Amino acid sequence: MDNISSNKTHDEIDLFDLILILLKYRKFIFIFNLLVFLLCFGGFFVYSSVKYKSIPNQEVSKTICRVMQSPLSKSNYNNFELISLFKSTPTVLEAMKLSGIEKVGSIDIVGEDNRLDALSWLENNFPLDIIDQNNELERKKYQTDPTYQIIKITYINSNSVQAELFLLKMFELVNEKIMLIDNESDISLILFDQPYSILDKTKLSLGKIKSNYIKRALIVVFISVLFSFIIAYFYEFIISIKEDRSKCIKIKSTLNKD
Repeated sequence: MDNISSNKTHDEIDLFDLILILLKYRKFIFIFNLLVFLLCFGGFFVYSSVKYKSIPNQEVSKTICRVMQSPLSKSNYNNFELISLFKSTPTVLEAMKLSGIEKVGSIDIVGEDNRLDALSWLENNFPLDIIDQNNELERKKYQTDPTYQIIKITYINSNSVQAELFLLKMFELVNEKIMLIDNESDISLILFDQPYSILDKTKLSLGKIKSNYIKRALIVVFISVLFSFIIAYFYEFIISIKEDRSKCIKIKSTLNKD
């Protein structure tokens, strides 16, 4: 029992000594971390603006088409249902194959060997941006007639000719699917716009750069706090060795043995 209580007392003293060291070097710890914080704070304004100016604009090829339900169609799909049909990954994969696209990501889609991997990749990296243009904001933006049920499909790509063919194949496959489901002989969908490609200049936003910088700065400040503690403990350790002659003798004897 005495051993246990003495061990507990020893542990408590050690912890108390550690706290005393922090209190002893509190000015150093405060000044050290204040300087790091000020450097990070100044860097927030300087680095963000310099980084933003140094990033060049990137040209991205976008292929766009707009689809609407045919006024003559007997089907009655709303835009949400149409968008769901265009978001079918098996349909996307089939359209890619028909348009001559050979890979999604790094997965070869020629043949059926990698079908499951390709479908999984498309689920996690869906290549199409599909917007319902029937809402009021989109109608004002694109000046579309509110009587038309229109969806806009955008595909970012590196080959505009192949991309335009891909969107055409998507349109054909979805149209066939609707006709098959509803037993229609008439065309269910029509192209409001033929697929066309544009070069869009994009740049990493200043807000994104600042957000990334803040995350890194917080990590740096956290590390600096730990580092200042380590410096304080190490400095106190060096002083204690210098003041304790027995420890100095032990260190010298150990070095002499080597």
